[in-house]
Amino acid sequence: MGIVIASSMLAVVLAVAAVRVVAKHQRRDPLVHCPVCTADAVSAVDGETLDEVFADLELRCGGCGTWRRVRTSKAAAQLLELKLERQCRSMQDLAERSERERMASDAHAFVVALHSEIEGAEDFLARTQV
Repeated sequence: MGIVIASSMLAVVLAVAAVRVVAKHQRRDPLVHCPVCTADAVSAVDGETLDEVFADLELRCGGCGTWRRVRTSKAAAQLLELKLERQCRSMQDLAERSERERMASDAHAFVVALHSEIEGAEDFLARTQV
């Protein structure tokens, strides 16, 4: 009797876990998440508006390189375009900030080198060459 109850409870736990996994997978936006590797690195490579309602998109996963064509609503295609533009702006801002920090660090190192015991061009070259 105890084995039957334990196996029944195990079956219920496994069923609940399976439902949660499936529900989580179904909530993922198919335009953003790759169906092959599940990465959220999908971007639109090309798109064509078919009419007032539908659009065909050519998508590529940046994680695994999978290409696919998807027919979706025009509104979903526009929303994807806005998301991608926002992500590109964010990456651009990060790259620019990183470049400014690197340039500031280089300038500081240059000033420190100039304030050190450099007397001529030969001394400067000797200290700065790796």
